[in-house]
Amino acid sequence: MKKILLLPLFLLLLLLPACALVPVEEVLPQTPVVQQIETEQIKTVNVVRGDLISEKDFFCKYQPVNEETLTFEETGPAIAAVYVKTGDSVKAGDLIAELDNTQLQKKLDTQQQTVDSLNLQIAQQQSRIALQEERITLLTELTALDSSYQSRLTSAKQTLSDQNEQLVYLFARLTVEKASLEELQEDLTGRQLFAGMDGTVSYALSLADSTVYAKSQTVCIIQDLRAAAFTGSFPTGTFEVGQQTSLRVNDQPRDVVVESVAASGNGENDTVRFQLVTPDASLKTGDSGVITLVTASLEDVLYLTNRVIHRQNGV
Repeated sequence: MKKILLLPLFLLLLLLPACALVPVEEVLPQTPVVQQIETEQIKTVNVVRGDLISEKDFFCKYQPVNEETLTFEETGPAIAAVYVKTGDSVKAGDLIAELDNTQLQKKLDTQQQTVDSLNLQIAQQQSRIALQEERITLLTELTALDSSYQSRLTSAKQTLSDQNEQLVYLFARLTVEKASLEELQEDLTGRQLFAGMDGTVSYALSLADSTVYAKSQTVCIIQDLRAAAFTGSFPTGTFEVGQQTSLRVNDQPRDVVVESVAASGNGENDTVRFQLVTPDASLKTGDSGVITLVTASLEDVLYLTNRVIHRQNGV
């Protein structure tokens, strides 16, 4: 009986090690989740070594000290001639331009002939009177010797009296005709423009394209270029009297010299006058000049251009 019980127990012991030799199924790990990687393109730029210079443009205005603008007061007639052109030098009293004076000139010529004729008549009458006075002197002497000359003396004196009256009449007419001539001459002068100052013509009307009438028409501008200057406001101490520099007018350089420097009320700026080294008649009152000044500078530094610097979120 004991042998029967031991046999199953023995078999059980043999089976237990055998079970340990059976392989166990391996559990595989979970596949990891692959996330999409966001990429940002990065640009590279070259760093530049050099000098950094900050510049600022300052503006000034052209203004002649002495300037004359010539226009006709009379309206209507066409401008017949302009005798000057831009850049011409003129003297006070020079004829600059005139209106169409064809009809007026005819009247003036006729009136001048009338005055000349009266002057000739007066001269001839004065000669007659002088001869008549000599005749009367001679007749007076003869009458003293012979009374028969008395009647001839009396007639000569009457003739002299008539001649003197005629002379008075001629002088009266001459006065009237001269007055008329002067009026016509004044009308003619009103139709002519004369320079009132010495200077240079900075503008002259051109009649080449069309007939121009006098009404509200500027005919000529004369400037004293010796006193013309650019005036502007600049930081205090920028310029000194006598200093030479240059400015640009319509991108064209002009050499100038500092004529005067006056401190402004705020103490931060100076009012500076620049005189042109070479006067330029083409410049007009109010033309702008530009002077570029260096406000700050750094030498031999590394820098990037503004084009590669971007702001994000205000930074």
